[in-house]
Order: sequence, then C-alpha cells, then structure tokens
Amino acid sequence: MEHHSPIQQALNVAPGKVVESFSIWGLPSKFRVTKPFNFFRKVQTFPSQLLFKYPQEATINEKIQEFIIPKGIELKIAENIETILNSPLGIHITFIPGDDPLFCICITRRELLQFPSDLVEETNMSSIYSSQPLETNRVYCIMTHCPDISVLSPIIKDLFALDFSLKDQWLKQFYLKTVPLIPTFKYQSSSERLLPILKSFNNLVATKPPIELIADHAIIRLFAVTKITGILSMISSLLLNVSVFLIGKNVSLVTDCVLALLPLIQPFQWEGVVLPYIPSHLYEFLESPIPSIYGTELPTEKVNVSAFVAPVEPLGIMDSIDRIFVNNEKMPLPIPYFEEVYLDLKRIANKYLSHVLILTTYEERINEIVKTNKSSEFAQEVLKSLKEHFFNKIIGRITIYCKQNGPIELKHFQETFPLSINDNTKQWYSEFIVSQHFSSWWLKNDMSNLHK
Repeated sequence: MEHHSPIQQALNVAPGKVVESFSIWGLPSKFRVTKPFNFFRKVQTFPSQLLFKYPQEATINEKIQEFIIPKGIELKIAENIETILNSPLGIHITFIPGDDPLFCICITRRELLQFPSDLVEETNMSSIYSSQPLETNRVYCIMTHCPDISVLSPIIKDLFALDFSLKDQWLKQFYLKTVPLIPTFKYQSSSERLLPILKSFNNLVATKPPIELIADHAIIRLFAVTKITGILSMISSLLLNVSVFLIGKNVSLVTDCVLALLPLIQPFQWEGVVLPYIPSHLYEFLESPIPSIYGTELPTEKVNVSAFVAPVEPLGIMDSIDRIFVNNEKMPLPIPYFEEVYLDLKRIANKYLSHVLILTTYEERINEIVKTNKSSEFAQEVLKSLKEHFFNKIIGRITIYCKQNGPIELKHFQETFPLSINDNTKQWYSEFIVSQHFSSWWLKNDMSNLHK
C-alpha cells in the first residue's frame, strides 16, 4: 500500500519487533565546562552526545538528537543528591522522520554526571570525592516501529535497578551517610551483568499496531492538560486541513499531545507533516504553508503562521501566544454534533480524570495517571465516543448521499453535496470534503461507485 507521508508510513506498520536499537544520550562523565557556575549561571545547556548504542552495528544518525533532545542537555551543581537519586523517570514518545520513519521511546533520568550507566562507562565510585558533583539528564532511547511502552516498561525498570541500585546504595552509605553503614558492602561496576537484559530486547513483540499504541499512551495525557473544547477545535482544524501548533516548555508533555491527535481523527489519516517538537533554530518551519502538526516552545520573536495555536500546560500561556503568533487563520469551525460529542467526552473525563485535574502541575497529573493505570481503557472509551457520536454520523450522511446519487466522481460530489445541507454545518462540510485526507479516504473506500 502506498502511503503519502512519513507519519503514515510509520503508523501503518504491522505489529512486530519492538526494539530496533537502544541508545544512551547525554554528556560523558569527564565532561568539563569552560565557564564556571555562579549565581547568574546556575544551569548550562550543551548538545547531547551519543554515549552508547546496542547493537553495536546499529546505524544511528547523530542528527536525530535534535528530535530526541531538542532543548539540549542541562548541567548544574548537584545541590541535593538524595533528591536526584529519587527522581521519577520521564517517559514520552516522539517521531523521527526519514527514509525509514521510526518512533522513539525516550526515558529521561536525572543522574550525577560522574556516574553514568555501566553500559557507558564502568564507574569508579571514589571519583565523587575528587570533583564537584554535577547533576545532568541522560536520555535512554528505544528506536522502534511499534512503540509498546507496556511491554518495555518492566524490562527498562529491571535494567535501571540492576544498573543503578548498588551505585545509589553506595552513595547513601559512604558519601551521603543517610543509611546505616554495612562494612562488608562492596560495589563493583560491571557492564557484563547488564548484557542479558539488552539481549532480551530481541524477543519483544508488540501486541497492537502503532496507532493503537500511540493512543494508549498519549490520549489521556492530552486530556489531562487541555480543555475538551480545545481538543475538539484541534480535531476540527485537522479535519479541515488546517495546521495545529501546540506550545509548551515541557518536551515530554508537548510531544505526547502532538501524537495524541493522530488517533483522534481516525478513520481519517493525517497526510501532512508531523514534528512533535521543533528545536529553536528551526522556527522557520512554523511559517510553512504545508498543513502540519508541530510542537514547540514559545518563540521569542513574532512568527507569521496559518494554524490553530494552543498551549498545552495546566496554567496556560495564551496571552503570550496571542502576542507572539501573527495568525492568518480564523478560529476553526465547530464540528457537527459538537454539543453531543462534548457532553459524552466530558462524562468520560469526569469518570477517569476528576482526581487528576485538581492537581496543579503536569508532573503530578502524570504520576497520578501512571498510578491508576487506566490509559488504555480511557483511550478506548474516547475513540469509541468520537466514533459513535461524530465520525459514524458524518460518514453516514456522506454515504447516504453517495448511494442516492451514485455512481459519482469526487469532484462532482464536492460540488453538489454541500448544496444538500440546509443547516449551520454546511460550511464545515464544504471545507472538510476538499481536504487531502478526505480524498484519500474516498479512494480507499471506493465511494465513487456506491449506488442504491
């Protein structure tokens, strides 16, 4: 089957092998800053480096770091090592376009610069006494056609436990002195003991196609930070072939929300560009006339766009967005059956997210979502609701017209179908049926040849 865009190539892969490659990105333990830290320079940011890859023969283009870690690697003085050791993992999915489009499951850990994974470098624990402890973030990247986090999570947790638990125990005993000293305790760094876990990656097989895996992970995260009216405006924009830009500082949050939009427009497929997070030096992409779904931080200078632009942070940044984005696009038309769809989605959100939405920060909300473990169930209910209350109805209306007037060519349909509509949805349908994804859906379902 021919696909018209990299994202559709990626989404139409059959379930299969989960891990294509595994890599670690960040700064090496002996990295040195050229400018000292001080009151005005508490945090410094550097381009990430490829520190490890598996298998060794894997071909990994180092330019993908712009998509994996678009804001670079932070480095600062470690003020509270105990907090660093207990920091939660950050997990998100992003998309890497190219000749062989892939998804990347990114697991971010807060770490001491001096103590990387044993896969990167076997650690001399006493080195912490000879240099100032520095805090950094390292990203563990799993390149995949099938981003099945549910299959990967237990193995990743085992890998980190085996890799870091003894390091942490040593630090707490001998450096921080926050736990009782065990004189017989010894720590020997070894990458060999981690190899069986890496080899187990080869046996992992996805249980669902990519579009369902994306839905399971991302949809609940979008609903956790965005109002339902905003989400329906995004869906309407995409169906009318209008770009959607999601704005926020948190890379994990924004990338998840961008990808969540793809399953929300099923059974139609987005044929435009998708970049989950645009690095700051590529802001000119925002001015492209090509229909696109982009995530990005708020630019510092004004940008001319034609898109639906929305913040995806709990506290919002709408005033700044209106100031920065010179928008040539009108507000999206409401979808047909808006009120019916809105009320049912609100019912689902109240059922699953009422205890989540009272929390202030994104991190608190995501921690609560992970604890309840209802992401897949939530996604299925949302997609079912959209199908029953919206997509089935607009497709049903189109199908009835085609059967009554078929056979009918697409161009003739586009000219005559809007004339049959006598309510306030006429303009919405008129714009929808000339979109690229509607044309693809029309051909796929052989709508021209329907008849009584």
